[in-house]
Amino acid sequence: MQSNMYSLENEYLTIAVNSKGAELQRVFGRKDQIEYMWNGDPAFWSKHSPVLFPMVGALKADTYYLNDKAYQLNRHGFARDMEFVITAQSADRLVLTLESNAETLFKYPFAFRFDISYELFQNSIKVSYRVSNTGKSILYF
Repeated sequence: MQSNMYSLENEYLTIAVNSKGAELQRVFGRKDQIEYMWNGDPAFWSKHSPVLFPMVGALKADTYYLNDKAYQLNRHGFARDMEFVITAQSADRLVLTLESNAETLFKYPFAFRFDISYELFQNSIKVSYRVSNTGKSILYF
């Protein structure tokens, strides 16, 4: 699936967010003409600001157990490598969403909805994360 780049702009800032991982990839100051984000140079580190969900860090042998069943989950989870869909957009706000599916349930047996919003307020960006439990069991993250 092809990822998409979405942008928001006001008189102070231009930001860009990739649908892959809902990753903020650009923060540009329009008045001072400064790029405030790491450029993602793959010679060093190709990410910009990856979203880490459902966990931060690594598991021993990338494995955890729930109800006596083993699950494999890579370092920092899976959200940063998944395609989010845009669920709301206005002149100053963008919301991208990831919902549990067959691929996530295989690694992480919890039903969820994960919304990330980016909102411009003059020369500031408000980033909000909302995790909703859409299943019947406790949601661990």
